[in-house]
Amino acid sequence: MLGNIHHFIGSTEKALEEYQEAIKLSPNNAILYGLLGSTYIEIKLYDKAVEAFKKGIEFAPNNALLHYELGATYFDKGLIPQAIKEMQEALRIDPGYEEAK
Repeated sequence: MLGNIHHFIGSTEKALEEYQEAIKLSPNNAILYGLLGSTYIEIKLYDKAVEAFKKGIEFAPNNALLHYELGATYFDKGLIPQAIKEMQEALRIDPGYEEAK
């Protein structure tokens, strides 16, 4: 996927464009929303990252990684109760998820 290549080489803006285009083609793809959210975090657009992770969770509510990433983003924003809730949800889904412990 072109978004991943651009992300890997540090072309963040181009990666965002590619992920957004991919989402237009596959609007129910939770993984794409996760990639978009992770890219937003890199440029400190935390509110947009939260939106992207929440959208991904709509399509994959049992995806521990999306809950973890949302929790980590809430933590970065200083929203500790929300961060804890999402980390707990990641652990409920996958009790072995080490990063969420």
